[in-house]
Amino acid sequence: SKKLSTSLRELRHLKYLDLSGNDFRENRIPEFIGSLNQLTYLNLSNSYFSGIIPYHIGNLSHLKILDLGSYYSNDLMSHDISWISGLSSLAYLDLSQVNLTGAKIFDVWFYMAPSLKVLKLSNCGLLIDDRGPLRNFSTTLSNIKHLDLNRNIFTDKIPRFFQNMTSLQFLDLSYPHGAALNFSSSFLKLLSMSSSLFELHLSGCNLKETPLSHVLHNLTTLSNIHHLNLHFNQLTGPIPESVSKLKLLQVLALSGNHLTGHIPESIGRLAALTTLYLGDNKLSGTIPVSIGQLSKLRLLDVYNNSLEGVVYESHFANLSMLEYLYAASNSKLTFNVSREWLPPFQLIEIELSSCKIENGFPQWLQNQRKLQVLELSNATVSGPLPMWLRKMPIIPFIDLSHNNLSGPLTNLPRWESGFYSDGVGALFLQNNLFNESIPRLHNNNFTGEIPRSLCKNLELQVLDVAHNSFTGTIPRCLGELQGMIDKPTYDDFAEGVEEGLIEKQWRHKLFMFAEETMDKIHVAI
Repeated sequence: SKKLSTSLRELRHLKYLDLSGNDFRENRIPEFIGSLNQLTYLNLSNSYFSGIIPYHIGNLSHLKILDLGSYYSNDLMSHDISWISGLSSLAYLDLSQVNLTGAKIFDVWFYMAPSLKVLKLSNCGLLIDDRGPLRNFSTTLSNIKHLDLNRNIFTDKIPRFFQNMTSLQFLDLSYPHGAALNFSSSFLKLLSMSSSLFELHLSGCNLKETPLSHVLHNLTTLSNIHHLNLHFNQLTGPIPESVSKLKLLQVLALSGNHLTGHIPESIGRLAALTTLYLGDNKLSGTIPVSIGQLSKLRLLDVYNNSLEGVVYESHFANLSMLEYLYAASNSKLTFNVSREWLPPFQLIEIELSSCKIENGFPQWLQNQRKLQVLELSNATVSGPLPMWLRKMPIIPFIDLSHNNLSGPLTNLPRWESGFYSDGVGALFLQNNLFNESIPRLHNNNFTGEIPRSLCKNLELQVLDVAHNSFTGTIPRCLGELQGMIDKPTYDDFAEGVEEGLIEKQWRHKLFMFAEETMDKIHVAI
């Protein structure tokens, strides 16, 4: 239902109410929620409520957890948040994406919520400086442990009030809005403000031309730091050997910077590390073999750098927990492992496009039974597809394009279009030397008729067989596939296929035969 039933008001003794993830679009939060005064838990997040938050919520004095936030957009607003002062038991408050731009007096109401430990105010339109509505946070929220202020409005400095928040364990100031924003002048001071920090997020904070060595030098005072996120700043210089001093570090996120030099050997001493993001930098040299000692590592990202040299089995020696490997777009990087190698891990995603893979199609992939993404595009892979490939579990996203693969496609792994956990399934095999047809296989050398076996793929959405040498009849059964994209286009049909010959139901299917094709095909009617 798009409207919350008033019968809920009869549940006077209700303590737990979770309506998250519903669709109450264009409806306001009903005022009667405030009459459920036994509530200790109220979750209305991601439910598309709109309008002003009713002040009646302030009657819920037993409430410990209140979540009105949203991951994406939020049409809720509050110009007067004095209702917070009635929530004396509140420990967790999420107002992410709620429009608070009209809230002039803000932090004073938190005096009445001394138990508050988690506060999420992401993208609320708040001004974060020493004169703004949060200027007294260090006294009103001295016991706060988790503070999320990302995507709010900052001036040119990080506010001083952070220095007295001595209990702070989690802080997110990522992607601040503001004219001429430059955190670099006050960033290093922030690192010494709170020795209690476990997790620090400062992505997109314009730490312009700040050497990473300066950052990490100051971070050594944060002996408890577990998670450091510095994505998409303009950090420069090499990754210093001193990174190994952050003994408890579990997540190091440095993608999208201007880092240069080699990956230090000492990074292999970060025994607690589970996630390492170094993609989209200017790193060069070889990948240190010491990375193979990171036995808890689940994600390794060195995508789009200038790395070179050879990656051997020893680089993965103890990576039994590895699930995500991203090393694409390192054109001088070569993967050379023996055909008999049995890796210690089970990957979910692997991206090695635009690297060099030696010894033919990687034989070790036959032991990877959890794969959802396999990207080996432009990786100098040649020869036929191995027989074991067709016995693999379904892999939703496969890209083997722009290689020198040849022969028949009988060994192609099972594949299905549609959605998987991280995206939309797809199969890319173009620009190879195959001699049989398969969906999304333009720019090959296919001959003969389009096979009727394609009709067995009931989830097929797009059929792209352009730039081949097909002849004969388009199978009638293709017109019955319900998964085909519902978008009639005629301009892209091959030469010789006249619009007047197309069956009525085919007018609602998309077939990508493309212009400049060599195909000679017709529709059976």
